[in-house]
Amino acid sequence: VARPAASLTLLGHAGYDAELVDAACCGMAGSFGFEKEHYELSRLAGERSLAPRDLVRLVLTFTVGCEALGALGLWLAFRGELERPAWQAVFHAVAAFANAGFSLLPDNLSRFRGDLAVNAAVMLLVVLGGLGFLAVEELVRARLRWRRLTLHTRIVVSASALLVAGGALGFWLIERRLGRLHGVNGAD
Repeated sequence: VARPAASLTLLGHAGYDAELVDAACCGMAGSFGFEKEHYELSRLAGERSLAPRDLVRLVLTFTVGCEALGALGLWLAFRGELERPAWQAVFHAVAAFANAGFSLLPDNLSRFRGDLAVNAAVMLLVVLGGLGFLAVEELVRARLRWRRLTLHTRIVVSASALLVAGGALGFWLIERRLGRLHGVNGAD
């Protein structure tokens, strides 16, 4: 509606009791936002009155910011270790954030298995990219209070935690069973 005040006045003269709802685009599209099964999604979309342009700007800022900080951390670790460390750092930061599993190195990143900075940067990028903008933004806004999170974010966080913990436990059990961890300290 180009002129909401004029529309409300016109509807009022026609006998309708109308009010202006502050909602983001798509948050209240058609009857979608009023249907019970879509309430949570509609509330999430309508909670922040963002124009699509502003939402895209926030998502890009989050994505590029995470990847840039990750690339900086990787670049600091790769200097003196790899040829073209800046390019390697940017490529691996973007690949980690996208959970792509790609590497420019023939041994992937296994030569850095004991490097805390490389492992921390890659793991943080994988987790943040896996959680996604909506969940991370909501976690920050809710100050990590579980009860204030939407069902979507609770599912994303729970599934991510389960996958990380289950994967780590699975690898540990398999490696232990095969005897490959025998004599290896916890730092390796």
